[in-house]
Amino acid sequence: MRFGLFLILLQSLAFAGTTPPVAGGDLELKGAIVPSGYNKVGKFVGYDNNDQVLITVVGMVPNSCTQPGDSKFEVVGDKVTIHQASLDYKDTGKVCTQTRMPFMKDVQLGVIENANMNYKIVDGKSGNVIGKLPIGISPVSEPDSQMYLSVTDTRIWKDIKDGKGKWKATVVGKY
Repeated sequence: MRFGLFLILLQSLAFAGTTPPVAGGDLELKGAIVPSGYNKVGKFVGYDNNDQVLITVVGMVPNSCTQPGDSKFEVVGDKVTIHQASLDYKDTGKVCTQTRMPFMKDVQLGVIENANMNYKIVDGKSGNVIGKLPIGISPVSEPDSQMYLSVTDTRIWKDIKDGKGKWKATVVGKY
């Protein structure tokens, strides 16, 4: 009898989590990381209107059974609106902790042909502006051959070791 109960318990654990997740609603995005800026001589460094644009969005999931799903976007005027879908795993037998958890997700926007230094990245759920996406004018007509990194972390600090207190920055990414 005990061995039979053990087998039933083992089977239920073995098949837990095999049910596919269901689509949930949109997740609210809190920010967007865009690798762009200006160098020391004031020249724009970042995407231009012949690049494959890749940004990283940051948000929160409501519990451990919710994960980010597919991202959809639309470019209208000077706004890039991103809708971040969620996947719900709570009916798959998975144990869920009820705590908000951060996530980062890469969103491939493709080529944005209209050069505009003032694109706003907007969260599709809240309507809040979560970042800026400057797109410069390309000096050449064909696409660039180099790949861009997906930024996963940034750190800015004041270096007190050099005696001058210069600001320094580190950017970490995935290639």
